[in-house]
Amino acid sequence: MRAILSFLLIPLLASAAPDKPPREPRCLAVEPASLRTALAKPIPGARLTVLIPAREDDLGIVHLSKEEFAATGLSWDKFRRDAEAAAARHLRSLTPTIQKNEAGEPLYATLRSKSHLTASVFFCKEFHAQFRKPFGDQLVVLAPDRFTLYVFPRNFSGFQEFGQRIIEEYQKSTWPCSLEAFEVSSEGVRGIGSFDDGADSSPFSQDLPPAASSNPSSPPNPPPSSKTPTPRVPKRSPKSSAPPDHSKK
Repeated sequence: MRAILSFLLIPLLASAAPDKPPREPRCLAVEPASLRTALAKPIPGARLTVLIPAREDDLGIVHLSKEEFAATGLSWDKFRRDAEAAAARHLRSLTPTIQKNEAGEPLYATLRSKSHLTASVFFCKEFHAQFRKPFGDQLVVLAPDRFTLYVFPRNFSGFQEFGQRIIEEYQKSTWPCSLEAFEVSSEGVRGIGSFDDGADSSPFSQDLPPAASSNPSSPPNPPPSSKTPTPRVPKRSPKSSAPPDHSKK
């Protein structure tokens, strides 16, 4: 009798289990350029960050091998369009947290989730359409790890005060993404500077404009003490935090 009851309970338990969302077969991995996988693709203007074709699995995302990519029968452009569609689907599941100043004006947005797809959402057109309304046509995005994005208006220089935070989040993460800042506009995505260049007084390139007078003079977070050195990233990538390459040999 026990055996019969156990047998009858199996389909009941199976039907009660929650359905898992379908895994995306084509997605983009935003990764440190130091990984140098065979299929890594450059990002315009970026020196430290690349895009790698990947697929989603139960543990996160896995880089495609040459054989797996060839088996899709897709060109890189078609694969990327499919991956951007996957990023758009994930973007719809995210709820941004908007930080505002005392006047109620939006300063920056934070996107976080447990999904490894989070860092790639700023490559889809829907991302720009969503954030251009509060921040304008030109955005600045920081992606220290796979699970976190910071979004700023392009003319607000206060995001540079996030340097130390970005460095720390990048170095502590098991899945770091980038120490660079990216401009997102109607023309696409391009790198505009990084927190690893210690040659200049500012960690960013001179391409960045000053903050507009309509923006608050103080950054979202209290600025560092005048005795605090400008955040600079070590020349070597942290071995303990760099994600392993899951590509098949």
